[in-house]
Amino acid sequence: MALFPEVNREDKQDVTKERSSSESETQLQEASESAKTAPLIQKSSEDANNSNDPADLGERFWQWLKMGLADHSIVINDTKAPVHTVNGTYFLVSPGIFKRFCNSVLNDKNQWQAVQKRFQKLGVHVRTKGQNIHKVSVEGKNKTGNLMGYLIKDPVLVSQKIPPDNWVLTLVTTKGEKGVSDE
Repeated sequence: MALFPEVNREDKQDVTKERSSSESETQLQEASESAKTAPLIQKSSEDANNSNDPADLGERFWQWLKMGLADHSIVINDTKAPVHTVNGTYFLVSPGIFKRFCNSVLNDKNQWQAVQKRFQKLGVHVRTKGQNIHKVSVEGKNKTGNLMGYLIKDPVLVSQKIPPDNWVLTLVTTKGEKGVSDE
């Protein structure tokens, strides 16, 4: 008596087809997930070798931001945080977040304006009436004032899990004021 039942060739082929079909579905799912986190700008191999390429600064910043939020090395929705959530999306405090990137990644605090400019070229932020920068009002227990920064168009581009809005921040909606969103 055999320990394993005999399998005829047709059964083997059916099992193989099922396996390759499920493997294909898995590969498609992984490719789909990878596409969500893929760089916004495709780089040539020459660009990839030159990490100081100014055109690459925006993409490097974007990847650093996503990784920092994912691994919690960038604090969010805290008193001195460079990133907050408001109106269901991310708000990047400017110039603070760009200066932090330059200090920690480029070791050159003077390049923040170039990084900010390249970030704008990615087109992932909200522009209102030709303005890139938005104002939020801060009204907490110990502090009131305003913060200026960028709103991200689609928060899912940053993270699948979006934290709740920071309750002390309100997007300023005064029409006609320069640098303020009317959304």
